[in-house]
Amino acid sequence: MAGRAKQKAPPTPDIPILEWVSAGAGGLMALALLALVLIDARKEHEPPILKIAALETVRTAGGWRVMFEVRNEGGETAAGVHVTGALADGETANAVLDVVPGGSAAEGGLFFKSDPRAGRLALRAEGFVEP
Repeated sequence: MAGRAKQKAPPTPDIPILEWVSAGAGGLMALALLALVLIDARKEHEPPILKIAALETVRTAGGWRVMFEVRNEGGETAAGVHVTGALADGETANAVLDVVPGGSAAEGGLFFKSDPRAGRLALRAEGFVEP
């Protein structure tokens, strides 16, 4: 009698514990990343809030160099930040910073013929563009 052969179910291999741990760690990281994205999406991003401070004034061969820092206390990035420095005698100097990301700072320098320490130095941001 040509009988049917018994069909055996294929053996199910046991899943190693390291594979379970790896899968669990990957799942937790994916959930954490999703939570961070959702939290950031719910935040209201403030436009750039730029604050400028002089760091140091140094004599150079051609005059004076004033190093400054622009701190962006807003949430959005500011690009093409135009900074102007003016002395009491009317002399001005300008610089443009490529980008100042939100919550960070960037540095630059201005050159003057007159000593900025002798008179009043005023630093201000003239404008920026959205990247």
